[in-house]
Amino acid sequence: MTRPSTEKRLYIIDLASRKLLFRTWVAHGRNSGDLNCTSVSNTVGSLQTSKGLFRVEGKIISPKHGDALLLQGLDPGINDKAMEREIIMHGAEYVSAAFIEEHGRLGRSYGCPAVPVELMPRFIDLLADGGLLYIYMH
Repeated sequence: MTRPSTEKRLYIIDLASRKLLFRTWVAHGRNSGDLNCTSVSNTVGSLQTSKGLFRVEGKIISPKHGDALLLQGLDPGINDKAMEREIIMHGAEYVSAAFIEEHGRLGRSYGCPAVPVELMPRFIDLLADGGLLYIYMH
């Protein structure tokens, strides 16, 4: 999250084969900044991104976003309230080249790492039930 949201800052890597599978956009939380993610939080209701290591639990159906991935924060005091905060990886229309062109940045989530809608099915196949997600923010 140290790069602007207009940059493709999400990398999906197959560690076993050491191959980069995807590089794409990812939105940060509404209260974490505009173009850049400038602050993170583990607080319920903060609408900010959480940093650290997450275990991707499994596929869920979000009433608002459809197919999504449930995230469990693994860093005590840093992101361990992810489940309570309902932090999920989901697709969003505001994560697209068209949105960037119109607004000069991606849209922002309620703290979830939101990705392009069209990539969500593939991310579910790759990450569900044991994938790891690391959100870096200094």
